[in-house]
Amino acid sequence: MRDKIKISRLSIVLISLLLVSAGAGQARAEDQDVLRQGMLQESRKHFLKGEELYGQDEYLAADAEFKKAQELLEQFEDSEKALDENILDFEGAGKSVVQAMETYVIYVNQAINLSKNNQPQRAIRAYLQALEFVPYSSNIHYNLAIEYIRIRQYPKAAEHLRRVIKLNPQDKDAYYNLGVLYENYIPDSNLARIYYNKYIILAPKGADVGGIKKWLAKTKQSKK
Repeated sequence: MRDKIKISRLSIVLISLLLVSAGAGQARAEDQDVLRQGMLQESRKHFLKGEELYGQDEYLAADAEFKKAQELLEQFEDSEKALDENILDFEGAGKSVVQAMETYVIYVNQAINLSKNNQPQRAIRAYLQALEFVPYSSNIHYNLAIEYIRIRQYPKAAEHLRRVIKLNPQDKDAYYNLGVLYENYIPDSNLARIYYNKYIILAPKGADVGGIKKWLAKTKQSKK
């Protein structure tokens, strides 16, 4: 029996944007400000392109554009100050794309910290708030699924994992975790077999493949 879920993807989540006051901003060197603005503009360009592709159901291409936007944001310097939670008070509706991305990053980082501090329910709320800004982030849906598993809300976890594979059909970990869920926690051997077989196709040399094949053979024999 496999009951070990592949863990959340904390490593892919964005570094916080450094939100500074006007006074602090004036203290920065002009060339640093120009560099940061250039990064934001490039990130915004990829973000908008991702939205366009997503609207055309080009999920993989959209995901690639969003990752490019994320990579640019990751180049911002780490903030040495804790962000005031009041920053989260403003709503995304009517805000610029850059502001929306900044808010998304804040919610995601908040969710990561809550998860690390063993507060899955609060982490879920933060991830859901992040999804209001970027609903097509396969990685956020994946992390949400992990948090739902932690509080034993398995149908909800499966729902978000299915969303992951809709956005990224090549996500082998999502197939694996769906197999685990349907093998152990939402018993449905037929669905477990479907997701495990897809995982084997995507990760034929995976460390878990041998055990999965044995389980598949065993369940196939029991049906005879």
